[in-house]
Amino acid sequence: MKLINSTIIIFILFLISISTSVAQNNKTVAKLAPGNALEFDGVDDNIEFSILPITSSVYTISAWVKPNVLVGAHQIVSAGHTTIFNQAIQFRLDGEQLEFGANIGSSTLNKITGDVPLNLNRWNHVAVVFNNSNVTLYVNGHNAGTGTVDMTGLNVDIFHIGAKIDALGGMMFFDGEIDEICIWSSALSETQLRDVMYTELVGNESNLEAYFNFNATSGTLLEDLTSNSYDGTLTNMSNVWIESYALVVPETLPATNNQQESFTANWLIPVTGTADGYFLDVSTDSLFNSFVVERQNVTANSFEVTGLHSGTKYFYRVCAYKSILGDIGAWHYNAPIIAYTDPATLVPNTQAQGIVVSNITNYGATLDWTRGDGERCVVFVLEGNSGQPAPVNEVAYTANSEFAMGDEIPETGWYCVYNGTETNVVLTSLNSTMEYRAMVIEYNDGVTNEKYLNVTSTNNPVNFTTLTFDEVIVSNFVSPDGNGKNDVLVIQGLEILSEYQFYILNSNGAIIYQTDNYDNSWNATYNGNELPNGTYYYIITDGNISQKGTITVIR
Repeated sequence: MKLINSTIIIFILFLISISTSVAQNNKTVAKLAPGNALEFDGVDDNIEFSILPITSSVYTISAWVKPNVLVGAHQIVSAGHTTIFNQAIQFRLDGEQLEFGANIGSSTLNKITGDVPLNLNRWNHVAVVFNNSNVTLYVNGHNAGTGTVDMTGLNVDIFHIGAKIDALGGMMFFDGEIDEICIWSSALSETQLRDVMYTELVGNESNLEAYFNFNATSGTLLEDLTSNSYDGTLTNMSNVWIESYALVVPETLPATNNQQESFTANWLIPVTGTADGYFLDVSTDSLFNSFVVERQNVTANSFEVTGLHSGTKYFYRVCAYKSILGDIGAWHYNAPIIAYTDPATLVPNTQAQGIVVSNITNYGATLDWTRGDGERCVVFVLEGNSGQPAPVNEVAYTANSEFAMGDEIPETGWYCVYNGTETNVVLTSLNSTMEYRAMVIEYNDGVTNEKYLNVTSTNNPVNFTTLTFDEVIVSNFVSPDGNGKNDVLVIQGLEILSEYQFYILNSNGAIIYQTDNYDNSWNATYNGNELPNGTYYYIITDGNISQKGTITVIR
C-alpha cells in the first residue's frame, strides 16, 4: 500500500510540474491547445523584438486577433526605426478593415486596405502575403484585397507585436487579444492558409520562420517555437496571459432532411479545444443583417431548424462557445452554408399550354408556349406522333436543343431539348420528312427534389412534320438566249433552308458554280464564258441531307 501511495503522489507531482509555470530564462511551459493568448490594453502594451523575418522579398504573416474596438488604427505586427522617422512596415486594423503598408520617408502610408470587415469582440483570422511587392490580404480564410506595396529604400531596426513605435515616439497600440502569430518565408496560398488556420503548429513546419503560440502562463518573454529563436520581450504588460478561444472553430456541413418548413443544420466538433455548446444563426440574408434564428444554444452538432417558409433559400453559420470564459469562437471559412426548404406545393398545379410550332424546315423548328405555375419547365421531343413523356421525380434532366443530344427518359425515345424558365426553344438536327411530338412539363425544383406535373393541357403535347427537299424545286433546264424565258436557272423554296451549299458540276465532276446564297441569277456561264449545250449536275446540301439532279443547257 505504501508503494502504491508513493507512486500516486509522484504521478500527481509530475502532472503539476508539466501544467504550471516553469521558468528558465522566463520561458513557461505551454498549455494544451488552444492554450493562452495575450491581452493588450490599447494604451502602452506591446512586445518588442530586435529582429523579425518580415524584411525579405517574400513572406506571409498570419494571426488570430480579437479586437475590443474597431475605431482607429491598431497594430498587429510592425517594424520601425529607432532613430529615423517615417520608416515602417505596418500590418494592422484600421477601423474594421485589415491593412498592410509601408512608410518610406513619408508620413503617408503606402497601403492595401481589405474589403472584408472584421468582427468586434470575436476571434478573427488575419493574414498578409507579401511577394515581391505584390500583396494579398486574407480575413477568416477569404481573400480580402490585393495590390502592390513598394518596399524599396525601407530601413527598419526594431519590431513590435501589438504596437508601432517610431523614432519620434509615435505610437499605435492594439486593443484586444492576439494569439497564434506565424511568419513564413513563402507566399502561402488561400488553400495553404486554410489548411493551418485551425490547428496549433509544432514549430518545425516547412518555411515556418517564426511561430508564437502565446501559450505561456506568466513571464515577460514571448517565445518563438521555431529553432530561429525570434523571442520577444513583453513591455508594460502584467497579468495579461489569458485563456484563448482562438482556434475553436466547428466546420459547417451541408444541410440535410430538407422539408417544406424545416431542415437540419450540421457541423463538425472543433479539431482544437473544447466546446460547451454552439450558437447557430439562420437568416435569409447572406450577410445576416436580420435573423430567422439568432444564437440558438445547441449542445449537439446538429439542429433541426423549424418554422420556416417553404420554397425558400436560407443561410446558416455556427460558432462554438465556452461558458467559463464567456467567449465565442469564430465562424468557419466555409460559412455560411446555403439550405433550401422544399416548395409548399411539391407538384405544380397548372401545366404549360398552347404550344405553337413555327419556322419548320427540313431539319428544325421553333417551339413557343405559355408557362404554367411551376418554378421551371422541361421540354421533351419524340420522333413519333403519339404518347406523352413521363419524367421521373427527383431526377434532373440535362437539355440540348440539338435533338437526341439531351437526356433521354430511358428507353422511351423522349429527349430533353429544354430545361429552364423561358417560353421557347429552337430545335435542330431533326430528320427530313419526319413527324415529331413535343410536350412541355412544369415542375418545382427543391434540393435534388424535382416534382413534375405529368398531365396534358390545351395544345400540349403537339405534333409537327419537318419539310422535305422535294419542296425545293429546281428548274431542269436553262435557255440563255435573251428572250426573257428560262434565261437563268430558277430555284424555288430555298428559304426553308437556314443554311445550305448549292453546287453545279460538269460531266467530269468539276465544280463550275457554287454559292451559299443563291439569287436565281446563274445564266450557264463559267468565269464569264458561255458554257456549251449539254447536261450538268446540281447538289443542294445543308450538311445533313442532299438533293441532287440534272440541268440541261439549251441555247
